[in-house]
Amino acid sequence: MPVTIERIEDQNLTVFLVTGELKADEQLNAMESFYEGKPTANVLWDFRKVEGARSSYMEVEKMLSYAKSRGQRRVSGKTALLTAAAVDFGLARMTEILSEVKEIPWEVHSFTSLEEAMKWLGVTYVDSKTI
Repeated sequence: MPVTIERIEDQNLTVFLVTGELKADEQLNAMESFYEGKPTANVLWDFRKVEGARSSYMEVEKMLSYAKSRGQRRVSGKTALLTAAAVDFGLARMTEILSEVKEIPWEVHSFTSLEEAMKWLGVTYVDSKTI
């Protein structure tokens, strides 16, 4: 599975590290695992090592609808979308805008810098796997 989930309790942070090709159903499975447990307020999706096909608009919309329907415990939380490739940043920005349209009750923001994402999330997590 190309999604590794790391939970950092003391920072109320969950990191989803994506490597290789990510299919929408795999991303949704990772989200289901997150929301079935005890979701943290802060989330980082690290897409810097994603390869292959990207999610479609309809798939992103489906994932946001799922998250909104189960995210009552994340109200006022933050989700950072970290990317390296321009195409992924564009998809992250689309997700960010769509989250506003769908009135997701937490902030979503796109980044190309881990340091900026961590600062925005208000955490000090050091990504030892990719730095």
